Amino acid sequence: MNQKTLKTGFTQAAKMVRGYASEKILEQAGSVAFISIYMALFQFLVLGVPVAGAVGIGAGIFLVILGLAFFIEGLVLGVMPIGEEAGLRLPRAVPLTLLLLFAFILGVAATVAEPAVGILKILGSSVEAWEAPLLFMMLNSRSGGLVAAISVGVGIAMVFGVLRYFFRLSLKPFLYIIIPILLLVSVAAHFDRKMVHIISLAWDTGGVTTGPVTVPLIMAMGIGISRSIGGEDKGMAGFGMITLASAFPILTVLIYGFVSAPSAPFPASRADFFAPSQRETVRRLFSSDADMEQYVRTRLSRDAADLFLGAGGNGAGEAQGGAGLRPAAGIVDPTAAKDSAAALSSSAAVPSAAAAAVPAAVPVPPPRPARMAVEQLGEAAQSILPLSLFLFLVLFALNKGRVRNKDQILLGIVFSVIGMAAFGFGIQTGLSRLGDATGRNLPVAYKAVPAPEDRMVIPDFDESLVYSAVRGDGGRERFFIVDDKDGPRFVPFDEGSFHRDARTYVHTPSRGPIFGGVLGGIAVILAFAFFMGYGATIAEPGLKTLGMTVEEVSVGAFKQKTLITSVAIGVGLGMIVGFLKILYDIPIVYLLVPCYLMLLVITAFSADDFTDIAWDSSGVTTGPITVPLVISMGLGIGGEVGGVEGFGVCAISSLFAVLFVMGTGIIVTGRRRAALKE
Repeated sequence: MNQKTLKTGFTQAAKMVRGYASEKILEQAGSVAFISIYMALFQFLVLGVPVAGAVGIGAGIFLVILGLAFFIEGLVLGVMPIGEEAGLRLPRAVPLTLLLLFAFILGVAATVAEPAVGILKILGSSVEAWEAPLLFMMLNSRSGGLVAAISVGVGIAMVFGVLRYFFRLSLKPFLYIIIPILLLVSVAAHFDRKMVHIISLAWDTGGVTTGPVTVPLIMAMGIGISRSIGGEDKGMAGFGMITLASAFPILTVLIYGFVSAPSAPFPASRADFFAPSQRETVRRLFSSDADMEQYVRTRLSRDAADLFLGAGGNGAGEAQGGAGLRPAAGIVDPTAAKDSAAALSSSAAVPSAAAAAVPAAVPVPPPRPARMAVEQLGEAAQSILPLSLFLFLVLFALNKGRVRNKDQILLGIVFSVIGMAAFGFGIQTGLSRLGDATGRNLPVAYKAVPAPEDRMVIPDFDESLVYSAVRGDGGRERFFIVDDKDGPRFVPFDEGSFHRDARTYVHTPSRGPIFGGVLGGIAVILAFAFFMGYGATIAEPGLKTLGMTVEEVSVGAFKQKTLITSVAIGVGLGMIVGFLKILYDIPIVYLLVPCYLMLLVITAFSADDFTDIAWDSSGVTTGPITVPLVISMGLGIGGEVGGVEGFGVCAISSLFAVLFVMGTGIIVTGRRRAALKE
């Protein structure tokens, strides 16, 4: 039968493309809009804090939506067809050893191409080097090794997943082995001063690995193997392997941490860490002397940086001087002015004479969008092209040199690279900033928090204008009066904020507490966490697909709505526990060990099919949007309340999702058995 080609004019073709593109963009906007708008409105309406840089954040969020639309469409056009065909044909065409090798390489390449994996590199700047040196090193100078460890973990998981499907093994024995090993290694890391801050990062990587690239390829592999061995998948092919792909990276990251630990110094105070005698030790945390110098000059005063760098300073950071400061830093350490020998500042450098003439905070040099765009494009190409080339070569070999739809595949790969670059750029300039700002502002609910964006630099400050007041307990307070746009007001005088040499006073006002006592404020924060987790999960499109499969497999006994509600409630409660972990600095092993042991007991009483679904449900709760937002928000809270790191929220949310789905499944199964008896 001859096929006729339909010819259209340019205007009609443009309308068709525009309609199709609009539909795809709106699909991604639905998953991004809720969580972004919710966080921005909560910050503005409830906390009363304006969203700083709202225009830039909004532009970044638009780029995230646009990038995801291009990325997903590129996967559908170019990468997924190759992966699906290879997954279907390869098990029949090659022996088991080559199939296992293919699975391992596919797992590694797919993980490198995951958008959320690259986000870990961006978030590395939120960790202070002296508080968690090993964590800082793994997220910054050794971020490539971290990504490799995560990728190898997924590759190993793919190998075990293929063996499981090939020999039709239950998921339960794998869980009974891998989960206790993970818990034991985590407990061992808990008692290691260098490793203790790696645990939360490692468990969070389990959620990072299950995204829009890895999950479809894993499902395709499961379907292909199930069909090649003649088994009935009953819609269950692919389930269970996602759980393995989440578990093994945790182990490989922990192992990588133990291997890297000897190269990192022990955590120390800021003064001890930046002592000149420690320069060579600190140098091991950075890729180059220039990186170290830039970092030091953004954390210390100019005198302290020169003292630490000594002859090692090459002047690269001198041009920046105090301008390299992060505006979020805020308050100057009162001990800095008193201890001129150490000359260490808590967060801000002493303003230069030029800066003192400007009544504003010392600005951060704006990022260079063109350079960032080029970097993101290069990283996207490095992530997508190896996976695409590998799958293309496999398909080329299977088809004996013939590959259909080459133009479509090439277009899809180009779309994927462009989309991933735009997504990364948008995350860096939009979503991560929104998450970090929200996290840093949440403690306003129950305590006073510095507002660095309102910081005021007063030049030519005259100390004779400082007055003294007597408190009711007989103590004295010093203050001065400022007359600004809001009229005259009293400002407390802090000795450490007055720089006598520059005759400059740096005043950082505070906000909060908004809701009075600690209990009321923390209750508001936990309510925010629950509804954010619940709402973001309800909006997750992958969860709806999983719910349809579960309802079909259970012949209507486990409704789609029931699964979605169970997962959403579990994620919401997990967010609460994760926030409590950060607010009260609870070691994550105290939460993981009892919950996972309870989960293993529940698993023993659950059916195999339902076990696969329940454990895999945690994978759909962590997408390319929720992971960077939740992690950046956790890091923001941790930085504001004095925590060393803010990882672990994703891991705990996924854990509670599985707990709730397993519990709901036992209830549903019991009711079904009772109905059958009647």
